[in-house]
Amino acid sequence: MTINDNNFVDPNGGMNANATVTIASGQAVRWTNNGALVHTVTSTSVPAGATAFDSGNIGAGATFDQTFPVAGTYTYRCELHPQEMLGATVIVT
Repeated sequence: MTINDNNFVDPNGGMNANATVTIASGQAVRWTNNGALVHTVTSTSVPAGATAFDSGNIGAGATFDQTFPVAGTYTYRCELHPQEMLGATVIVT
């Protein structure tokens, strides 16, 4: 996943609420901030038994990795830009 300006972008070009990635249980997702602004990757919903996550501030050029051991749907947003960057999804099978 990449972060470009005020957008989460998935590998297929989906942005923000349309940004989705599907992975297997136990895999990780890496977010790379390709924009100039600082952002976060902060969970807003996680499946039962999963732990919430928060990247803290991700500056330009920085990355954040999160492993997903519990199957289900995770949604997240940027805490610094919650109106623009919300509802992106990681689906873990």
